[in-house]
Amino acid sequence: MKFDLEAAKRGEPIRLVSDNNGFIDVTFVAHAPEAREHTRIVVVSESGVIILCGEDGVSGNHSLEMAPKKIKRWFNVYRHEEYGFDLGCRFFANAEEASTFGSEKTGYIKTISIEIEL
Repeated sequence: MKFDLEAAKRGEPIRLVSDNNGFIDVTFVAHAPEAREHTRIVVVSESGVIILCGEDGVSGNHSLEMAPKKIKRWFNVYRHEEYGFDLGCRFFANAEEASTFGSEKTGYIKTISIEIEL
C-alpha cells in the first residue's frame, strides 16, 4: 500500500521495501518538515538502523509503504457426521461472542482464533 505520512504519524504500521524486494518492519520516529527534502522522515528498523526518507517515503533504492494491518477474529469448530468436523463460516470480533454463539449450536467443539492481514 502506498505510504501515507499522516497515517504513519498516527502510529499505523509501516515497512521498508528494500532493493531486493524484501520487507523490513520499521517504526516511525519523526517528521521534520524543516529538514532537507530527502531527509524529512526518520524511521528505525527492528535492528536499530536509522533510515532517512523524503515525505514521499523514498530513500535511494528503498521506499516506505504502509504495512498490512492485522486483526484477530474467532470462528467455531463443530462435529459433522460425514466429515468428522466442520468449520463455522462466520467470524466473530471476540472470543466470548463466538463461544456463546457456538455453544447454542449442535455439535459445537471449540472456538479458535486466527490473525488476518488486511
